[in-house]
Amino acid sequence: MGQQPSYEQFVVAEVRRREDTDYRFNYWTYLGWNILTATLYSNYATYKLIERRTQHAQRRLAFLSYLWHALNARAEAAGRREVVAEGLDNLSRIYQQMDAFERRSKREPVLWMVFRVIGFYLLSSLFAVGFGVGAYINHFLNKDLLFYDEWESSYMANAEWVLQRLGHPVTVPRRAKPVRDRNTALYVILTIVTLGIWSCYWRYAVMKDGNDHFDDDAAMEDALLRALGVGPPAWSTTRVTSAEPPDSGLAAGGAIASPQTAPQQTDMSPGDQPQPGPAP
Repeated sequence: MGQQPSYEQFVVAEVRRREDTDYRFNYWTYLGWNILTATLYSNYATYKLIERRTQHAQRRLAFLSYLWHALNARAEAAGRREVVAEGLDNLSRIYQQMDAFERRSKREPVLWMVFRVIGFYLLSSLFAVGFGVGAYINHFLNKDLLFYDEWESSYMANAEWVLQRLGHPVTVPRRAKPVRDRNTALYVILTIVTLGIWSCYWRYAVMKDGNDHFDDDAAMEDALLRALGVGPPAWSTTRVTSAEPPDSGLAAGGAIASPQTAPQQTDMSPGDQPQPGPAP
């Protein structure tokens, strides 16, 4: 039998998967196809937007779970588990909050695409139905991404804190382009007032927010891989098939009201952390 893969190898495997899950949209290509197909392509784009949101969230949850286990194993091997216990507990709670949100917020790409097709084409006489479906899809794509933007950033700050106390110098880059909290009601009004023109910008914004979020996530992941000693080019030789993530390391409990900030120490400050309200 072969040697059991390490948690670091599973972390690398999840980073590799981003080539399959983190699809980047080119708005102008989308617009061109939309014109050529008389808006039919927009239905496929809706499917793809929701699919990439779901696949990215699942990949990130697996990545964060494996990362927790890799950090925990290193802390125990170095005899410093108690030193970083608070940071590891924060990581585990953050993971639980994100996992619970994803379980509650099932976004099925095919189902929502069908709703959109029915609303826009089969019920075209009922303008409010088709428009309402499209507006709600844009709404949850923005709010879901905003949720992950904030909680993942808090997770990364805690991971940085733990790594530094385990003797792995690292500075995880902060988000260069945080997701904007877009006012759905205002966007609906602007779409109506401009006779639908604003909806073109709305779709552009949804695509760009996802692209920017994925770019920032990739930069954070690469920094963590380098700190673990498995970053490029070393990680290019690692081949592990992804599997289901293990437990988060903390028994399931109540909801956490807001992202956990990294433990404060006099020799290092984790920086300002986002403080959103209760999770949706």
